[in-house]
Amino acid sequence: MKQQKELVMSSFECGKIMVVDDEVINRDMLNGILTAEGYDVFGAVNGEHALSMIPDYEPDLILLDVVMPIMDGFEVTKKLKSEPIYQHIPIVLLTSLNNQDSRIKGLEAGAEDFVCKPFDRHELLARVRNLVRLKHLSDFLKNNNRILDEYDMLTGLPNRKSFQKQLNQALICAARDKATLGLIIVDINNFKNISDTLGSTLAELAIKGISERMNKVLDSEVFISRLGDSNFALIVPDAKTNIKIYSEKIYDVMSHPFLLAEKEVFMTARQGGALYPESATNWENLLKNAESAVHQSIKTDPKILYIYQPELGARLQHRINLENSLRYALPRQELFLNYQPQIDLRNGKIIGLEALLRWQHPEFGLIPPDEFIPLAEENGLIFAIGEWVLRTACTQNKAWQEAGLMPVNMAVNVSPYQFNDKKLIMQVNQALAASGLEPEYLELELTESVMLENPDVTLSTIHELRAMGVKISLDDFGTGYSSLSYLKSIEANRIKIDRSFITDITINPDDAVIVLSIIAMAHQMGRQVIAEGVENEEQMYYLLHNNCDELQGYFFSRPVPAKEVESLLAEERRLFIDANVVNKQKNTILIVENDVDVVESLQLELKKYNYEILVADNSTRAFELLAKTDIQVILFDQTKPEITSTDFLTKVRELHPNTVRIILNGYNDLQGISNLTDTNDVYKFMHNTGHYEHLLSNIQEAFKHHDLNDENIRLKSDLQRCHKELSIEGTHYPFDRQ
Repeated sequence: MKQQKELVMSSFECGKIMVVDDEVINRDMLNGILTAEGYDVFGAVNGEHALSMIPDYEPDLILLDVVMPIMDGFEVTKKLKSEPIYQHIPIVLLTSLNNQDSRIKGLEAGAEDFVCKPFDRHELLARVRNLVRLKHLSDFLKNNNRILDEYDMLTGLPNRKSFQKQLNQALICAARDKATLGLIIVDINNFKNISDTLGSTLAELAIKGISERMNKVLDSEVFISRLGDSNFALIVPDAKTNIKIYSEKIYDVMSHPFLLAEKEVFMTARQGGALYPESATNWENLLKNAESAVHQSIKTDPKILYIYQPELGARLQHRINLENSLRYALPRQELFLNYQPQIDLRNGKIIGLEALLRWQHPEFGLIPPDEFIPLAEENGLIFAIGEWVLRTACTQNKAWQEAGLMPVNMAVNVSPYQFNDKKLIMQVNQALAASGLEPEYLELELTESVMLENPDVTLSTIHELRAMGVKISLDDFGTGYSSLSYLKSIEANRIKIDRSFITDITINPDDAVIVLSIIAMAHQMGRQVIAEGVENEEQMYYLLHNNCDELQGYFFSRPVPAKEVESLLAEERRLFIDANVVNKQKNTILIVENDVDVVESLQLELKKYNYEILVADNSTRAFELLAKTDIQVILFDQTKPEITSTDFLTKVRELHPNTVRIILNGYNDLQGISNLTDTNDVYKFMHNTGHYEHLLSNIQEAFKHHDLNDENIRLKSDLQRCHKELSIEGTHYPFDRQ
């Protein structure tokens, strides 16, 4: 086969070229260059002349000037490419218009290439030679039914029919040799959206680019084919050794951007695999199982190849049943909305509601959103469902307002698929107009993934929505691909901290650092911050003490039907926030000690100084108190067996860096003391001799140390604010001379 292709290509080095240019000097120059290389050349004086002569001359290539009277090169290209019998003739546009818009216009008209004047003779001949060869090869393939039937014309890879034959043959050989065989299906994520956004021409260039990259990194032992518009298949021999190696190569190929129309475009892919003989013993089932694995891979790390397991069959059947039922869920009124309140942490008031989609399946019961929403996105149902959610939420919010209830914000989640749909702006306008809801009471929640495919279009849509008066919030912040890089660009009113960072915020320093960083960064950019998934008092007070603006979660209310929301709003239900906890003026000390006698002695002495005294007999209780109370000084008995001073105080420093920490009985762990000193975890080490004068004196000094540190932080913040204001205003200092 390879030798046959080479023979065909070498036998068609020369061909027939039509030169279309209204300037005689240009036609003569091109005629001289091309005839010297052995090409047959025909000159046309303008576009109309060219169109009239093509049926008789039948050129292999057209060199077409762009700027001509009567009919320019773009129009000639469009006419030729609109005629099925001439679509296969390659066109090279020649022009002095050396700009991106002209090149894109020419490529969109259907031209295969673009050469700018004045051109380089060697470059022109190389382009002509390549296109003529491709034309001859295309002609050859069209006359060869077997090749045309088994190869993909865009990439040159074997197509699905050829793949099936090859896979069947590979399985026969593997059975004979008692060898393993692997099949990998590579599916390009959201390729339809990419095609709709960039256009079919650039989408085809993307597919060609992917196939070329794969061919470069895969060894000759791997058979690669194009199965459909956006998926490829790899047949991998010796699968137990090789399948993960080749999967990692594919992941690496897709991790780099593609340059399309001088813009970097990022694309991702998911991979599913199946093994012979474990998964199947014939090609039909092996292919079916690999495709099943691809569908399941959406829930896994994209770096990991998802291998089909036998139990996947039952899950796949359930998925198929759900997908079929979902198509009728909307007309059968099985979908409904619940609403979860959003709370202002300054006063505990309900300031907003998030509309949350639910599905009551007649057979399977309540289906979790994370199970059916991905299905809706994959099969395109998300557009109709999303429009229904938007319209229903707006109508309900307006109904509450007309009933005399206090106006609140209505947050509606928008899928990345919806957001990339050109109809979104129209749907928002229609939902607002039909319901009569003012735009200021509608908020669209987006995830960071909307920025991945076409950030320019996304930012433009956000800007248009903001101009309408609609609010934007960035949902699940910190979990996506672009959490920091796009925050400045996205005109979001609110940043929503993902629940995964809130769950252990009072005990996990890593989560706490992330949350506090998000709050500080968002406030610096003028965004409000809401934490979702708040489930207990300790989380609430920790967020409150650290300047989070709003919260949402089961601690106040789970998602509830509209009727219950009506009661909440009518009663003006609030989140209880203990003013004594928030506005505590007394100096507060936490004693971490489980010896009752020691605690009672310390309390008796400390009460003389009018301190607020809190006691924890274990670390869990200590972290609960620290989360909900503004504690300045911690007194920790190092001899507690439940947790070492090093572990406990290091974690306290990371979660509550402004506390002043004192160790009692510090002589028991000399190595721990040394470590704590090195990391500034401890202010003082004290020996418990039973006489408290020296200890009490040091506790007084610790409170003074805390106050001094607070004052330094305040002064530093004031200085930074003043510096920023002066930088922004660009004004002269008071004593600058004019």
